[in-house]
Amino acid sequence: MRYLIPNKNKVFENETTYLEEKYRQGLKLKAKGMFFYQFAPVSPEEVTYEIDLVPRGINDEELHITGWEVVETEPILYKKLKKVYCLSSDPENRLLIDEKMRLDYYKRVVFLWSCISIIMILLPFLLLFAEANFNLATAAPWLMALAPYLLLLAIPLIIYAIRKCLPFNQAIPFLREKLGEETNLPVFYIISFLNPTPEQTEELDDNFSTIGTVLSQTQRENQAYYYLKSLINHIPEMKQELLNITSIQEENIKIVRHSGAYSMPWIVSGWDKEEL
Repeated sequence: MRYLIPNKNKVFENETTYLEEKYRQGLKLKAKGMFFYQFAPVSPEEVTYEIDLVPRGINDEELHITGWEVVETEPILYKKLKKVYCLSSDPENRLLIDEKMRLDYYKRVVFLWSCISIIMILLPFLLLFAEANFNLATAAPWLMALAPYLLLLAIPLIIYAIRKCLPFNQAIPFLREKLGEETNLPVFYIISFLNPTPEQTEELDDNFSTIGTVLSQTQRENQAYYYLKSLINHIPEMKQELLNITSIQEENIKIVRHSGAYSMPWIVSGWDKEEL
């Protein structure tokens, strides 16, 4: 079942509301294309959708978010990140979202499409200037023959660029106000556990949700690696929380904190011991 993507759904908050309403109507997101959603029929119920930005270096098969089903991923032209569509059967469940990163993404999209609009508006004047100064009709007659078509193409592109900007321009003030009230933003960690037993791994999987959101996990030789988002701001506090939820010894835990995905090491094939 296909539905056209509304323009307002360019903003994540609008899109999650839309997808939740569709689930209440008995339609679950199956895939997302450039212009259409694909839905599959399900039993209507209240659910929670979230859209997060995660490193593209975490491949779709490896992506794992504690307590959530990853429904779809979509690459974006922004800091080597991708959008991840997550679904929870608990309508009260929420992911830890880095609103600052989302605001930066919105502002960059507006800047990009504003530049496209300005270029399209200036195009007729640039052609007139080039004709006046370089006699394009003689030097490049094919370009002048294309000029009317380029000008006609500019009009729908300008309209399209303005429509792309509108929802983001509405969301940016809202996010700025929200960030003014927020004191805690998620912190990103890469955590390595040396030689965890199956029981200890089960403890981690069961209890990690109490201290953050696991975005990805992988096993490599005798190490278990987790990529985690948490509101805990310092490594000693994080280590203490990990000691509280598992029987793993302190010397077998290594943690690297990142201020955000901006400084995240882009490792496609797994995380090497040297990175920790």
